[in-house]
Amino acid sequence: MIKTKTKTKPKQESKAGTLKAVGDAQQADLDLINQYTRIPLTADQVYTLKLHLCDNEMDRQYEQFTPNALNQLSALFIGKTVIFNHSWNAKDQTARIYSTQVETVQGQTTEDGQPYMRLIAMAYMLNRPSNEEIIASLDGGILKEGSVAFSNDTDTCSICGNEYYSSSCPHWRGQTYTENGVEKTCRVILDDATDAYEFSLVAVPAQRSAGVTKGLKDGRTLSAETIKKLSAARKLRDKAMECVQQARAIEDELVGEWPDDDGPMGEPENDPPTDTPGDPDEIPPSDEEPDEVKAFKAQIKFITGGEI
Repeated sequence: MIKTKTKTKPKQESKAGTLKAVGDAQQADLDLINQYTRIPLTADQVYTLKLHLCDNEMDRQYEQFTPNALNQLSALFIGKTVIFNHSWNAKDQTARIYSTQVETVQGQTTEDGQPYMRLIAMAYMLNRPSNEEIIASLDGGILKEGSVAFSNDTDTCSICGNEYYSSSCPHWRGQTYTENGVEKTCRVILDDATDAYEFSLVAVPAQRSAGVTKGLKDGRTLSAETIKKLSAARKLRDKAMECVQQARAIEDELVGEWPDDDGPMGEPENDPPTDTPGDPDEIPPSDEEPDEVKAFKAQIKFITGGEI
């Protein structure tokens, strides 16, 4: 069980899978395989594998794919490589995925009661002397576990429904919370898959047996606090841009389109001052700040870590 109190959004994740040797390739397999070869291969030149890439069951990291994510990964994994131990080195390339399919297993459900779905793939490798040891290990059930590497955009908290890696989510994966008298375990719902990198043959797969590969591609990591502040800053920037657009629309409605020779702050250079004494539309000062202003100041304070 994870006890960490950091929320670090991974640039890339890995999840477990399994594989089994199939061996003989049929003509339908060869038609798909030869899309990736320079010269057509024959049935005696290839060795095929059936891969269980991932599924929609909650894993040991308290993460869970949506059916939508599985379907997205199904398309993304076609043509991707099979390597060893997530080693992104050309010499470790062993096989290539040539077809994928999302299966719904009848009569089986996930821990939270959803129909159980899994992403299945077929891969091929060359049937040559240099691969004899690998093929023997596959046939003998020694090489059996695997792990997919992927990235996604949406990580939703199962408790509050907010983005898990944001300041708006106070929950922690794996922790139990009581809502309306019902205990619920926080999970991170993975959706909007953006890329599939590879499937690795590993000794201990990530899902259900090991940890998730985290960090940026260049090896740097971001603290949970930094991730939260970046997310808050992005939302604040978007809100500020929205406010600018709304204010400009109101100004255009009141005085017409601004001339092309706007001043340095986007205001007409000859625009009359707006603080004319006795302006009947002047808003009287108030000691009570609007809620929007309070929220804005709170965001700024959070991002800067200091006083406003």
